[in-house]
Amino acid sequence: NLNGKVIAEPSREDIELPIEEHLIVEWYSK
Repeated sequence: NLNGKVIAEPSREDIELPIEEHLIVEWYSK
């Protein structure tokens, strides 16, 4: 269980970062 949790945390950050970058790119595109 601990192993799964440790792997899930970095995965979450990896998913959140690209989304933020996409929003910033869209914001500057307007």
